[in-house]
Amino acid sequence: MTMTSSSNEIYLAAIEGGGTTFVVSVARVVPLHEAIATPTAATGNNNNGILQIGPTTLQILHTTTIPSPENATSTSNNSTPARILDETCAFLRRHLPSDN
Repeated sequence: MTMTSSSNEIYLAAIEGGGTTFVVSVARVVPLHEAIATPTAATGNNNNGILQIGPTTLQILHTTTIPSPENATSTSNNSTPARILDETCAFLRRHLPSDN
């Protein structure tokens, strides 16, 4: 999913699903002029959530595992597929850009 704010910033939402858990992340595409000024972008060092993928620099803003690791291993875990999807959608709604 890609979102654009009114300030023309581009945000990405990514979901990695595996079995009974999802890892959900929201990132911002770092503009080229800002990426050049950020030494971690050039080195690929993951400080401050900066990630270089080919020519694109991303800043990971928010990430979570659904259900949380402690809930996933709980014997009282009642994480149904519907509940996992609901939690994923709620996480993404909470982290929408402020002007969307």
